[in-house]
Amino acid sequence: MALGRFLLVLYICSTWDQYVTCLTCAHGYILHDNGTCVDEDECLANLCGPYAVCKNTQGGFRCNCNEGFDLISNQMLNNKTVTFCVDANECVSNPCGPNAVCHNTQGSFYCTCSKGFYSHSGDYKFAGFTESYCRDKDECQSDPCGANGVCHNTNGSFYCSCDKGFYSESGDHRFTDPTESTCKDYDECYTSPTICGKNASCYNTKGSFYCVCEKGFVQPSGETNFTGYGSRCEDVDECLLNPCGSNATCNNTMGSYTCVCNSGFISSSGGSRLQRGDVCLKFDCPSAVINKCPPVTVEMGSVQVGGSGADTGQGTVDPFCSIMDFLHLHDVCKMLRTKENFDPEQHLQSISTFTNQLLGNHSLLKNMEPQALQEALALSLQMVENSVMAVVFTLMDQQKKNMSFGNIEVEMEVLRDRNISAAETATLSAKGNQLDVHWRAVTDRGDPGFVGVALIAFSQMDSVLNASLDQEEKLQLNSHVLTAASTRKSNEALDQPVNLTFHNEKAKNPRVQVVCVALNHTVGRSHWSRQGCRLMKANITHTVCQCKRLTSFAVLMALYETQDPWHLLNLSLISYIGISISLVCLFVSFVTFLVCRAIQGTRTTIHAHLCLCLFLAELLFLIGISQTSNKVVCAVIAGFLHYFFLTVFAWMCLEGIQLYLMVVKVFNAGCLGKRHMFPVGYGLPLLVVGISAAVFRKGYGTPEHCWLSLENHFLWSFLGPVCAIILINIVFYCITLSKLAKRMSTLKKDKPALKKIRSFTLAAIAQLFLLGCTWIFGIFHFRKETIAMAYIFTVINSFQGMFIFILHCLLNKQVREEYWKCFTGTFSLKGPGYSEFAASSSVPMTSLQQRHISSKQPNNSLATEH
Repeated sequence: MALGRFLLVLYICSTWDQYVTCLTCAHGYILHDNGTCVDEDECLANLCGPYAVCKNTQGGFRCNCNEGFDLISNQMLNNKTVTFCVDANECVSNPCGPNAVCHNTQGSFYCTCSKGFYSHSGDYKFAGFTESYCRDKDECQSDPCGANGVCHNTNGSFYCSCDKGFYSESGDHRFTDPTESTCKDYDECYTSPTICGKNASCYNTKGSFYCVCEKGFVQPSGETNFTGYGSRCEDVDECLLNPCGSNATCNNTMGSYTCVCNSGFISSSGGSRLQRGDVCLKFDCPSAVINKCPPVTVEMGSVQVGGSGADTGQGTVDPFCSIMDFLHLHDVCKMLRTKENFDPEQHLQSISTFTNQLLGNHSLLKNMEPQALQEALALSLQMVENSVMAVVFTLMDQQKKNMSFGNIEVEMEVLRDRNISAAETATLSAKGNQLDVHWRAVTDRGDPGFVGVALIAFSQMDSVLNASLDQEEKLQLNSHVLTAASTRKSNEALDQPVNLTFHNEKAKNPRVQVVCVALNHTVGRSHWSRQGCRLMKANITHTVCQCKRLTSFAVLMALYETQDPWHLLNLSLISYIGISISLVCLFVSFVTFLVCRAIQGTRTTIHAHLCLCLFLAELLFLIGISQTSNKVVCAVIAGFLHYFFLTVFAWMCLEGIQLYLMVVKVFNAGCLGKRHMFPVGYGLPLLVVGISAAVFRKGYGTPEHCWLSLENHFLWSFLGPVCAIILINIVFYCITLSKLAKRMSTLKKDKPALKKIRSFTLAAIAQLFLLGCTWIFGIFHFRKETIAMAYIFTVINSFQGMFIFILHCLLNKQVREEYWKCFTGTFSLKGPGYSEFAASSSVPMTSLQQRHISSKQPNNSLATEH
């Protein structure tokens, strides 16, 4: 309705403009001068406000907001309607797309990529998603996490994590700001001490670690380095590789092993356990003490015993048992085996203290039997010697050491790792006594680069040693007791003897004999013996002995005056002259028995072989008894002497048997045949010598003479058969004389046959007496060498060949006749007549058999000899 009215008015005004004037124009129009209403340009009045564009329209206008602005409202301003435009927030519609940030501006906007993204067009700002879009930026390309860190890219960002074996300083497993947190090494060995397990060492590395088995352990897989986590190190049995060498026992331990020298050996550095670079050397320990006594308790230094174990049954303690028990408990070899940290010097101090107390305890020693005292003394000396040698092994090259313990003084010296010349000698002194020894002589061939020697001097031993000596010898100690010891393994005689210079305790009388003795150890006992040592020279103050073995030594002085050098020279001359004469006589006798037909028979055959064996024995004795420089040759000479002298007595035994057959069994017995004589005369002595050599071959040859040794009673391998033969012949001769006496009582005393039987019987007995006396006096000579016994033995032994020649040749009428025929035939002389000188001579068996006829069998002829 209103619109109609408006249109009506508009029409009237437009048609009547010429005639009628309109007073008003419609809204949006203005009255023109011509009285018409024309469109009003409202834009001129700036009705749209800021950020808007006015656009006039017929009868009105329109405000259009600028791009990027939105119309908020139309407001009346100065009675006019004003349109206001405000900035439009384009970002509301997310025009930038994903991973971008929209930034609104006045009337517009722009886009930027979010952190961690970049525009694909490369522009930092862009207008919208259609122009560009944001891509993820890989920050890890710039290594933002630094060393030991791992970068992990994410959509629009990244984060860092530490490599394995590292940890974040901030404690976060992930971090994005390397400036605030860095990756530090994770010390697994510190934080997890047991990570490698037992018997392994952990070694940290950058970002990791590794394990190494400790020495003596190994991985089952054989790996050298491993990373733990369940792995384990197992013990290596080093003993399978025999790391200890010879003469030592390997004991495997957890992660290692120990080497302990076997019994009878000692480490070259001392003790029983081998250290690096050591070797086990032969160490001569004391022989086992056969202790029959019950166990007792011995207190060091007082030689006291406790308990009833060693009680003799009468309320007293056996002193020998107490000493044996102490030696057993403190045996140096036992200490070496049982103590890991064995101190040889401390042990020597203990043993020396005990020995000093033992020597000074006269009340204890005087109650002991001489043999028990001798054994206790020998074992005590040996114990000190072995304790000293244990110290010797600890010395350095060319080190000389002197130690003194009251009555005992020791000096020792060692050479190591060097070539030892034959001329090098060692000189050791102790308590005024001296030992001179060639190093080469005591060097062990198995270890020529190591050798040690020691000299031990014991004082105030006269009362102990004198009480243990054989009183029949009438000898007493006149020196310190010296023990010479070395690292040499062999117990054989030395290639070069040692010289011992003793200081005499008492001034020596030139007319008094002094004897060098050595302590010899045999099975079951020890004794002082002259064997192995000889007197070199002696004066008032000193005595020099030369010995071929290392043991304990002493100088004994006789309590009586004995032979002087003049007697020794006489005895030597008698021996050489007598044996020379005997050799000539034996040779003549042997030839006589072979070529003289008038006396041929069984007895003549026996005499011939008797002379031959005695000739060979005395000839070998003369030229070989002193050949002691070569031990093998000396032993061979001693063996042949043993054999030849036994054959002499074997043929003597045959003569006694033949005499028995001739006299006692004359009517119904024959004579000995060669098939019987030779096996007995030569076979039995050979059997005796063979058995003796097999049992104790070292008994042949001594350092002084090439004869039988006195050790182990070996001399009785000769004296036994000799005494048996002499006893057998005495029995046969007694029977023969008894039968002969009966026949003489029944027959006429002037009967020739009976006289001749008597003559050769007495001759045979005289032969037995001469040869038997030789060795009977010899036995007493060896036991007690007095001047009278020496002369008797030397004369009889030297001239026995001459006695045989006189007995069987010169006193035989037929032999004298043959000698005279030979002599007269040679020089064309007339033979004289003879008297009945043959009364004392022996006669051939054939003549006796022809003349002696039994009354019971007058027509029976005797068998001839063979």
